[in-house]
Amino acid sequence: MFAVSTDFLTKLFGFRQRFHVVAANELASSKTVTILVCWVDVILAKIGEAATAIASGWSADPSPCSDMFDSLARQREGDALRAAAQLPHAWEKVPMLLLSESASPAAVRLALCLAFAAYIVRPQLIGMDSTSIDM
Repeated sequence: MFAVSTDFLTKLFGFRQRFHVVAANELASSKTVTILVCWVDVILAKIGEAATAIASGWSADPSPCSDMFDSLARQREGDALRAAAQLPHAWEKVPMLLLSESASPAAVRLALCLAFAAYIVRPQLIGMDSTSIDM
């Protein structure tokens, strides 16, 4: 079942922050600008993808021309990882990203997907009234 709770996202963002601190310390001596992507960013990107699939009613049936779109799928995966890398370090700050004028459209889109997964999809899957959830 796809039911992403805010507690789960809070823990993921906590792991993400710890891994980013370790990676930033390792890269402190580097003169190049890098984007830090860790395993949590991959999970966040996949959650966003799943939320979008659920919202659109996408089915997992393979398409006969899916091979033609492999390069497009790889590009979208890379874009999703870059968007995840731009998210704030704390889950509690993600909804504020939706109001940001300086955030990239991809990061805003992923933030919206994550909020949708936590505040709309999860309550519906577990039979909870979404109006009773604290945001």
